[in-house]
Amino acid sequence: MDDTLKLTDQKVLEYAQTSLQEYLPLEAEGYKCATEDLVNVMLGAAVGCDTLESVCADLVGAPDADTIRSEEHTSELQS
Repeated sequence: MDDTLKLTDQKVLEYAQTSLQEYLPLEAEGYKCATEDLVNVMLGAAVGCDTLESVCADLVGAPDADTIRSEEHTSELQS
């Protein structure tokens, strides 16, 4: 029997999301953008060395880059 754990894309994404939310106080609960959107876009930009515009265009259902910027700015002001 092979007891080797299998590392999947989904497991890596979930770990990264949890870790990022633990260390960065991001919160967004608007009708255009939720905390999960912020985290996913930021991870996509960091991992792909991409722009917010590019990541938002590629992620299905993601808010536009200006909405992400606005939510990040609001989160920074509340911290």
